[in-house]
This record gives sequence, C-alpha cells and structure tokens, in this order.
Amino acid sequence: MLEKMKTGVLISLIILSMILTYHVWFGVLPSGNERMEGYEYLLFAEPYSLEEIVTPSEIIISWEIKGEDLVQGYVFRPGEENYRHLWTEGAYLLKSLEEQEVTWISPLEKDVLRAGSGDGSAIVSFRYATALPIAFLVPELSSLALEVQRADFIPKEDYFLILLEGGDAFCGIAAAQDGFMSMEADALLYACLPDVMTLDLEGYSLLLSEGVSNVDEAETIFPIEYVPDLEEPAESYFTLTLKNSGALWVPAGDLIAPEIVIVMEDVDRDQLVKALFFDQSIARRIEERDGAVFFTDGEKGLRVYPNGIIEYTAPKLEQSTLDISFNSALQKGAENLDFFGGWFPGTYLVCAEAQEQGYQLLWENYFWGFPLQGEDVGSEMMINGKGVFYYKRNFYNFLEEVGQQRSFQPFEEALYRAALIYKESSQRDDGILLGIEPVYYLSSVGERNTVAVPAWSVLIEGMEKLYLHWQSLEPL
Repeated sequence: MLEKMKTGVLISLIILSMILTYHVWFGVLPSGNERMEGYEYLLFAEPYSLEEIVTPSEIIISWEIKGEDLVQGYVFRPGEENYRHLWTEGAYLLKSLEEQEVTWISPLEKDVLRAGSGDGSAIVSFRYATALPIAFLVPELSSLALEVQRADFIPKEDYFLILLEGGDAFCGIAAAQDGFMSMEADALLYACLPDVMTLDLEGYSLLLSEGVSNVDEAETIFPIEYVPDLEEPAESYFTLTLKNSGALWVPAGDLIAPEIVIVMEDVDRDQLVKALFFDQSIARRIEERDGAVFFTDGEKGLRVYPNGIIEYTAPKLEQSTLDISFNSALQKGAENLDFFGGWFPGTYLVCAEAQEQGYQLLWENYFWGFPLQGEDVGSEMMINGKGVFYYKRNFYNFLEEVGQQRSFQPFEEALYRAALIYKESSQRDDGILLGIEPVYYLSSVGERNTVAVPAWSVLIEGMEKLYLHWQSLEPL
C-alpha cells in the first residue's frame, strides 16, 4: 500500500514538473479580457466613455420644399464645430428618455410621424454608420436591446418626438428645453439625391474628347435627372440607382477646402513595448531588412515599420472559438485603442463588422468634416472573446494649409466621371450607387510630413472605391 502511495506521489510530481516546464518555455496564452498580476497596464490617454464610442456618421437638419418633390438641409460630419454642438444637444435629449415612456411603433406609424406636421419644420436626424447600442447612452433602456441606426428629433410646440430606428422602431417624448442650436446663415446647403438618376455619358465622353476639362467650361450642362417609374431613359443614357433611399446627401453649392500638410503621430514605442509584454526579458528585438523593428515573445508580436506604422498580431488568439457580442466588441475595442497608443484626437469609429473570427473595427481621422482616407490610413482592429489578435495604426495630425482654399468640382461631374469609368470596365448601362462624399486623400503613406489632397470618394457596387482629384477629377 505504501509503495502505491509513493508511486502516485511520484507520478503527480512528474506531471506537475512537465506543466511548469511548459509554462516556463512557452508562456501562458495571453488574454484580452484579464490582466495578469504584475502586468503594467498603461494607457496613452484617458479612456472614452461609453457614449463617446459610437457617434453619428452625419447629422442632418432637413425640410421638404413645399410644392416640390425636393428635400434640402444642412449636413454636418465629425470634426466640424456644429457637429459637436448638435451631438451634445441630441445626446442630452436622448438621455432624458430615461424617465419617459418609450413605445414600439409600426413601420407605417414611423413613416407618418417622420412626415411631421407638413408645415415645413426642420427635422434633426442622427445617422449611424456603426449602430449605437442604446444602452451605451441610456442604460435604463437596455431592455430594448436596440441598436440605433437612425435617430430623428421631430419638433413640436413644447417637446420633441424622438424616433429610434434599428430593425424595430420606437418612439419617445422629450421636453424641448431650448431645442437645437440655430444654424448660421452661411452654412452650406445640401440636397438629398433622388433614388434613380440618368446620366448622358455619351455626351459627356464627347465633351472630354474635345478637351473640355470640366462641366463648367462647357456650353451645355449635363444634368442628372430623376426617372419616374413609368418612364424609360434613352438608350444612350446610364441609369444610376441608390442602394438605400434617401441615404446620400450632396452639396447644393460650392464646397471649399484647401490642401493640407499633415504629420504622422509619434507613438512612444518603448512605452508600447513595456505595456504589451509582461516579461520583457523574453521579448526578442529583431531588426528586419526593410528597416522595421519586430518585438516578439513567441506568443504575440509588435512590428514598427520604418514609416512609423504600428502592427500587432497574436496568432493564437485568432484561433480562439470564444465569441464576443457586438456591445462587448465595441467596448473592448475602445479600451484596447487606448491601450495600443491612445484614442487619437479627431478619431471616430466608422465600421464595426462581424467576421468569421470576430469583429473588425475601423477608425478614421477627420479634418473639418472630411475623413482622411487612403491605403494604410487610420486604424484597424480584429477582436474576439479572447482579445485583440490583429491591430494596425497610422494616424495623422493637421500641420498647416497649402495654398488657397478652392472649390470642389461639382458632385454631378464626379458622378459622371465615376459612372464613365464603371461603364468602361463593366460594359453595363446601369449601376448601384453606394456612396459619394468629399474626403481628404493621402497617397504618399510613409513620410512624416505629407500633403493630403481633397477628393471626391465615389463607390459603385461591383467596383473598388474611386478617389477623384477635387480639381481635375483624375483618379488618384
């Protein structure tokens, strides 16, 4: 009996020794949800609150023109002063729903309420590219499990009707207080694109072949016309249909912007390495041939490219089958953005998309309402129930304007140029328009100081996003 006990103890000691040896050699699988004792958890900036994680992609103040099938308004995007004020005031009204009764409404009731009183009163609308979990802003409404894609504030005599839409629709009432801010008279007017448009591409191609560089120089203006359901466009015309009705707004006047010089952010590399690796004694530093510096402990790796771009990978976490909810992905993503260099000023979440391995989160810089776009610009994060398994970061600061402010070429011509490129590549006479917006485009990623150029961003289904130079409309 004693011999059996000795044998059992010996076997237990051997197994324990093997386990300890494994941990010494291979470490412990890192977790994005727990920090080990002794781990120096460093933040590069103050963490964002829940209500700041998801903000509207655009805020629209709109009204219908009496006697015309036309909707006009003002459009404000992240990075604009008016946007910040409107978001603050709208968030206050949403929070006031805590003690109000919020009820489910049918699609028909929603449309009737959104139509308003018919007196031409302006409606303030928050549009979300990334859905807002209502619990982030109003915890008392968490039982609705509503992910808001649109919030409309409809003014009444002494209160606001608030429509919350995201799959289902709900309606609440908030005291008007002082209402929304009054808009400046010189704010740029926008118009909502019709659902179906026709473009005379044959005439436009002829115009280009004659050496006329833009529509303004031509004697004939090529219009974008609305096509009634029963009317067939001419064979030479190109038909462009909106993916989502009423979703795209374009400037009705001159949109003005300068070229700008921007400078790449300077993330403290030593601090980041110190935060990422629990035991720095086993974190190897490797100088790569392309000039990049790579840090790894065998479980995860941090690569700092010569141009300053930061890339982090944790392959074992990618293999995890532990799911994560949408709300948790947003919250953990924001926390890790702070952890991986800080939430950069002027940065906004623009996408949160479910993937096979987890959620993909994308952030972009904004300058005066224009997002900074281009290859390897902004930040991308992949996250699942175990934590972040991929992260890439490349943000920029505004330095100075270059030259004088100038007007964009009209959006009509940008659509013509994009449709012509699409037709030549697809050989189709119709297309589905997914988006058009003014942006800053960065083509020379990698230099500390570089010039960002204003451009029209146009996306047609079945074709990569086009960036058209704001003056020449040549593809960038």
